[in-house]
Amino acid sequence: MKNLIIVCALLVISCLTCFAGISEFNRPLLIEVKELYPSFEKLKKHRHAVTDSMIHRRDMLENSEERVILSQEIARRYRESDMDSALMFLQLARREAESLDMTDKSLELYMSYLAHYPLIGPGIEVLKDFNTIDPSAMSHELRKKYWENAARLNYYILRRYPNGVAKSLYRQRTIEAYDSLLDYFPPQSMVAGLISARLLGLRGETSISVASLLELLPSLTPGSEDYDEALRTIIAYYSDKPSKQEEYLHYLLEYTAINMKKGIVRPEYLAETGKILYDEGERRIGRDLILLAMSYDDNRIGYSRTFNYPKYISYLSAQTTTVRRWLAVMIVAMVITIALLLYLTINRARKIKSDHQKYKVKIKELHNKIADTEKIANGANTMSFLLHSQLNDFNVYVARKLKAGQIKDLYTDIENGTYNESQREKFYAAFDELVLTQYPDFIDRLNTLMLPGKELSLLPGKRLTPELRIAAYMRFGITDSARLAEALGLSVNTIYTYRNRLKGRAADRNSFEKNIAALYV
Repeated sequence: MKNLIIVCALLVISCLTCFAGISEFNRPLLIEVKELYPSFEKLKKHRHAVTDSMIHRRDMLENSEERVILSQEIARRYRESDMDSALMFLQLARREAESLDMTDKSLELYMSYLAHYPLIGPGIEVLKDFNTIDPSAMSHELRKKYWENAARLNYYILRRYPNGVAKSLYRQRTIEAYDSLLDYFPPQSMVAGLISARLLGLRGETSISVASLLELLPSLTPGSEDYDEALRTIIAYYSDKPSKQEEYLHYLLEYTAINMKKGIVRPEYLAETGKILYDEGERRIGRDLILLAMSYDDNRIGYSRTFNYPKYISYLSAQTTTVRRWLAVMIVAMVITIALLLYLTINRARKIKSDHQKYKVKIKELHNKIADTEKIANGANTMSFLLHSQLNDFNVYVARKLKAGQIKDLYTDIENGTYNESQREKFYAAFDELVLTQYPDFIDRLNTLMLPGKELSLLPGKRLTPELRIAAYMRFGITDSARLAEALGLSVNTIYTYRNRLKGRAADRNSFEKNIAALYV
């Protein structure tokens, strides 16, 4: 009996130890995250269902102001998880506004499109387009929109540069845009305070900027763009301050809870939250959050940091050691109190086996992704050798023409694009052969994603159509429309058209591009 009491006491102490690392300050948020985790898939599906419903309602509307506003709202929702789709709906909304002679609305949408474009492609080109816009003739409200987008555009561009002349230039332009925007709000208003806090951060007064944001945070709407941006700034500030670990975890938990409620995963923030919870003794929820972070990717929003997989995957593999130690404790306890602990041990063993299998499958999937990446890298090397060979051929061709004094013929070939077109066809032929050699069943697998009767097929001579080449590039991880346009020698609008056609054929339009990436994983 005495031994039984000792064992029970040890088990109680062990349970209490699991909670010792989390302060009362953070416990309510931890409980909220634990309650949200089992419902995440349902919340994610609900988010997609709402977006799909809005798209369906938009498709049912005639071209009208209501349709324009709805397209703009769909773009806003997509900005949180899929910037390509967000920009597509902004373009659609702009065209609809132009057809209705909604001049100001069309210009507002165009400015928003340009301001967000650096998140998926080159920023300098859209900056040139933005700088052609003259705000002097705009209405008061539209001019405010102009400075909002000017600040956003320059800010997104400056983040791409390391410290140096370029970064300083775009930082100064961002500051000038925010200074101009301040004139449109009362000095004591919440928006003016938010802009002032951002200006402090841009000018290097980080501590004062964060203090201002902390003061403003309770007045902002949780989940709004301003709230999210303020929270990310605060998290970044505390991330390199070990003495502020409790505050760092607090805002990470808050950000995690807000995004889980919206059915969104921010991998780098979610995994960091899981890591800290694991280290603080909350191992189960810590591993679950890390696994969730590795299973989804809502990273296409510009402010995401690089997700360091190796940093967090060790927390999943660490489960094996934890399981063995726990089983050892159970065996010792069973020897002392067989009758009491037999039932608990059996149930615990079942749970461990289930968890182990789940993480084993996930780790295997990660290994498969690595193997597939290596395969893609080998293909890229093959194509790079081809490009090198084509460059040598071009040099030999030019040298031969020059030596023969056939400068006029050379100029004609270059002006007409004859030689360039022949080289492009050789590249496409090699690319098509590479895809069909490395992935012989690529077309068949791709067609499993399509609606009946909407399947794709090869051109004569086993050549890929432009749509199939776009799908192949997306399979290799190249989803940036600007890069696809450059690789295929097409305009960005043409690429959008082909991508929309592909999605239009798909059985699951919303997950189509994600499903392509997972065809061989």
